[in-house]
Amino acid sequence: MVDSVCRLLRDGVVEGEYAPALLVQDSLSTTGGPAVFRHFVRSIAANISSGRAQAKGLVMVTTDRHPECYRVFLENEKSQIKGRCQVIDCFSDPLGWDRAIEFKQCQLADENSKQSQTAGVNRIVYREIRDMTSLMSAILESAQLLVGRDNNVRFSVIIDSVSTLLRHNLIHSIASLLNALRSHSQLSSLLCMLHADLHATKIVHALEYLSSIVTFVEPCPQSRSIHSFQDENQGRGIIRVRQKRWNGRVREQIDQFEIQGSEIKCSPIHEKTSVVMGKNVISQVQFNLQLTDKEWEDRAKVVLPFEHQGETLPGNSKGTIIYDGRKDFRSPDDCPGMPQNMSGMAKTSNKPELSKIGEIHYLRDSDDECPDSDEDPDDDLDI
Repeated sequence: MVDSVCRLLRDGVVEGEYAPALLVQDSLSTTGGPAVFRHFVRSIAANISSGRAQAKGLVMVTTDRHPECYRVFLENEKSQIKGRCQVIDCFSDPLGWDRAIEFKQCQLADENSKQSQTAGVNRIVYREIRDMTSLMSAILESAQLLVGRDNNVRFSVIIDSVSTLLRHNLIHSIASLLNALRSHSQLSSLLCMLHADLHATKIVHALEYLSSIVTFVEPCPQSRSIHSFQDENQGRGIIRVRQKRWNGRVREQIDQFEIQGSEIKCSPIHEKTSVVMGKNVISQVQFNLQLTDKEWEDRAKVVLPFEHQGETLPGNSKGTIIYDGRKDFRSPDDCPGMPQNMSGMAKTSNKPELSKIGEIHYLRDSDDECPDSDEDPDDDLDI
């Protein structure tokens, strides 16, 4: 499932729809979130550098880490991303305090330091993290330096931590930024990361609603204890991918990942783990999933309405007999043309055998419920 998400980010936006947005969620219970996020970053950078991606440029907004930390991904020999990536540095001086303290020195060196080179990648120091409108303008300006203003040439955007933006801004400002990016005519894909346990549930749900793909990074069910935390939880975990389709349907799949060096290896979840998770789900069901032997026997005795389409019998001018369950068929003369198994039962009809026939009894839950009626419920509608 993780590979399919990488392909969706590579293929980009479909005509007439918003750009795909991937939100990676983690929490304190697992340490595999950054590794999963770097896996998607590496995939996007490699596809752009090789020319297989729809996007021709990459704009990266760094709020949680210094841009130097992403040098491994952006300056990899296999992914020549140089000249195709623009970094907006919101980590070095997010509030502009350094420039305010050393105003004279920064004023002289501002023209040289505002746009510098980090790992062979253009870097712009952004000092107004509380202004999402200016950040949107900075992203678009950086993208235009890479791909120009042609709507046929697209770019991708990566935000390494939405949680840092939420530290300085309200949720509606962040939502407006993400929605404006997804609806932009030149955006191909959007990748963000969120530390879900740092925010209220309604904020997390709002960001999930704005994303077309949500990836939940969770610990393994076996690694809940404190003793196995360092051994298993740091190197293994579960990726739960929830994808929303254009028709409103939601598809969810669970994979297991293992961190191997600087990469992660994903595989379908083991059967043993799925059984453990399945028990927790089934235990919460408040109704029986199967019928008992007595219920199977009672259901087999119920006589349902049927239609007999046989040859015209003597004394019956109609060739079709419909039994709706309300007429008594104790005598074959009352219902000529019924099936042989029913007529045989009628010939030797007696109370003991009739008691073996099942019936359907309907009991209303309360007196407020209206009884059944033969009237069409749509008669009152003015169509």
